[in-house]
Amino acid sequence: MIRQRNVAGAAPYHRLPVLVTFDVELSTGRPFSNPDDFRRNLASAIYGGAEGRFGLPFQLEMLKRHGLKGVFFIETLSADVVGAPALAEIVALVRSFEQEVQLHVHTEWLHHYPGDTRRKLGLTHDYDNIGDFDRDRQVAILRHGLDNLRAAGVADVRAFRAGNFGASPDTLAALSILGIAFDASYNACFAHAGGICRVAGEGSVHDCVPIAGIVEVPVTCFDDRVFGMRPLQVCSVSLAEMLKGLRLAHDARRRMAVVVSHSFELLNRGRTKANPMHVARFVGLCRFLADHRDTMPTIGFADLNPDVLGETPAAAPLRSSALFTLPRVGLQLFGRIYG
Repeated sequence: MIRQRNVAGAAPYHRLPVLVTFDVELSTGRPFSNPDDFRRNLASAIYGGAEGRFGLPFQLEMLKRHGLKGVFFIETLSADVVGAPALAEIVALVRSFEQEVQLHVHTEWLHHYPGDTRRKLGLTHDYDNIGDFDRDRQVAILRHGLDNLRAAGVADVRAFRAGNFGASPDTLAALSILGIAFDASYNACFAHAGGICRVAGEGSVHDCVPIAGIVEVPVTCFDDRVFGMRPLQVCSVSLAEMLKGLRLAHDARRRMAVVVSHSFELLNRGRTKANPMHVARFVGLCRFLADHRDTMPTIGFADLNPDVLGETPAAAPLRSSALFTLPRVGLQLFGRIYG
C-alpha cells in the first residue's frame, strides 16, 4: 500500500489512492455477425462512435495529458465470436499508453459460442452473469477468458471485474484457484436484496477488504440522500457529486476510492456523437486528480500488495447531500430529452 506521511504536531497525513477504472467491451446488443456490422460495433463501443473522437483513445490521451494512471478491464470472451485480432488490437492500444490491463468477462458472449467450445467449457445452460454458473463452470470460463487475454499479450493479470457486476461468492473461489488476487466486482448499487451483485453474500462492502482469500475492491458509492446509492461513475453522477464523493472518502480515511467508467461512456445513447456533459465530467475529473495528486494519487493493481490489506473495521456508506443531487437530476432529465 501507499505509505502515509506524518507532520510533527499534526494529525496523520492521509492519502487516498484512487483507482480510475474502465470497462472496455464490445456490445452483444448491437450487430456484429458480419464484417461491416462488427466494425461499426467496434467503432461505437471502443473508438468513439461515428465521430471517432470520444472513445477509448480520447480517454487514454486525457490520462496521459494529466499524468494519471488508469486500469482497463478488457472484456475477453468476445474474442471467440468476433476474432482474436480485435482483442489484441484493443490491448495493444491501451498498452501503448503504458496503462494497466486487467480481466473482464461478459458471459452473454457464451450464447454465441460454437458447440465444440461450449462442450470444452462444460456449458449446459446460458446465463448473462458469471455468478449464476456453478463454481466449476466459473473456473472454466474465467480460465478461458484469462487464456484469451494472455494470448493478446497480457502476462500478469492481478484483478478481475464481472460483467454487469454480476459475481457471486463462487466467483471469488474461482479467482483464488486461478491465482488472481483482486476482485473489483462489488458495486453497492447492484448488491441490494435480489440484486445481481452477490459477491459478498448478504454483507455490504464499502472499502477494500479480504473475502475468502481474495481482496475485494468495491466501486466507491455514496448515498445521494434522494434516490439512494450512486456509484462514482461518469454517466451516473455530476462532476460536483463525484468530487464530493472523493472528498468524503478521503475524510473518512478510506483505504482507496474506485471510479468506474466504460469505453463508450462519453457518447450519447445512440453512440453516434459525444455527450458533452459526460465529456466535461471526465475532463473535470482528470483535472481534479491531477491537481490533487499529493492527497489522491491514481494507482493500479500493480501498486497494491494483497498481503498487507488485512481486515479493517467495516466502513459505513458515504453520505452526500441533496444539494448536490438535485442539480444532477435536472441535467439528466435534460440529457434524456435532448441527448
